[in-house]
Amino acid sequence: MEACQNPEVLKVIMFISELLKILFVVVPIGLIIIILFSFFKKVASSELDDNKEVVKVAKRILYCVILFCVPAIVSFVNNILGNAGLAVGYSECISNANSNYINSRIEFLAEEAVAKAKEDMNISSILQAEEAVKKMTNQDKKSSLLSELEELRSNIGSQSSSSN
Repeated sequence: MEACQNPEVLKVIMFISELLKILFVVVPIGLIIIILFSFFKKVASSELDDNKEVVKVAKRILYCVILFCVPAIVSFVNNILGNAGLAVGYSECISNANSNYINSRIEFLAEEAVAKAKEDMNISSILQAEEAVKKMTNQDKKSSLLSELEELRSNIGSQSSSSN
């Protein structure tokens, strides 16, 4: 999928994925705490009926534990399908949505844009390449590519002034 190669889309997917990971941990734990708090409140106030309330609390905690395990189960099934070659598409996006892959994709696209600017030798290609290079996180590569682009820009400027 083309979207799975786009660094901006991958950043959004990574953000949503991290948010879901947090929610899948916080929500079940919060529910368990609320359930136990209300149960202990009933025990302390002697409003506890027979074993019905204990069974109800146990069921609710079991539901929370199942909710807690859902992401692991989905990930496990996704890995099995991915290894069998059956899950394509969104699983590729999710697996690519990490900072290392995103940074390598940004570097690749920037290097591609610089190569295109060297080939085209026009100001619009250089400006596009500069925008792509500015997104890079590796400062050494970024500064060397920007200096190459600055040299290209000065070469184009000297060519246009000598032709006038």
